[in-house]
Amino acid sequence: MTWKPNRTMINFVIDAVGLVLMLSMVCTGLLIRFVLPPGSTGRHGGRALTLWGMDRHDWGALHFWLAVALLGLLLLHVALHWSWVCGLWQRWRCADPGARRGARALSGAALVLGLALLVGGFLWWSAASVEERLGPRSAASALKMGSSRSPADRADRALDGSRASIDHAEGDETVRGSMTLREVADATGVPVDHLRSALGLPSETSDNERMGRLRRRFGFRMEDVRRAIASYRKLRTGEG
Repeated sequence: MTWKPNRTMINFVIDAVGLVLMLSMVCTGLLIRFVLPPGSTGRHGGRALTLWGMDRHDWGALHFWLAVALLGLLLLHVALHWSWVCGLWQRWRCADPGARRGARALSGAALVLGLALLVGGFLWWSAASVEERLGPRSAASALKMGSSRSPADRADRALDGSRASIDHAEGDETVRGSMTLREVADATGVPVDHLRSALGLPSETSDNERMGRLRRRFGFRMEDVRRAIASYRKLRTGEG
């Protein structure tokens, strides 16, 4: 005699797995917030913190996939209770107890579609509402740059860390955050590929990306750019 799980057992397993996933999300969220706080990866020059061989970004990725698994489990739960969802929504929408089964299914599908549109609309609105703001250091730099430049130019250069510079060994060229990756390569003689590799930038990073924006996205410092240029010149001259 073969054992076949009934609906009650299936619901119990789904609820138990969902509870484990939710507790796991809570634990990973607390780890990211308190145990491995922002800046603990060591990308800004500090100590790199890891827990069981995983840094903050690794735990963040795990947190995300736990959320994806929980969403999938929630969809499975809804699918198993689809008749109940359709019937409940139909009773709320229409008080007629003799509604046809097709109308009930259509009402349930409309509910799911509405929820999907709500979530998608929220993500679209969030992406369209993202803003860039001056940090404390950038704001101070903007105030020190004087009135020789236009307000728009001062704000743009402050955002890009334009006061940071790198002395060229053969001249007085300076590298500013407002310069693109290609402009830095042309000014210093360091290939773009070497800059990408030394700064940990993806290989598909555009040559026309500004250094200031790359610095904010990938967390390196202008001091790291200095080291990248210095290391390339040492390789070229055979020093060190």
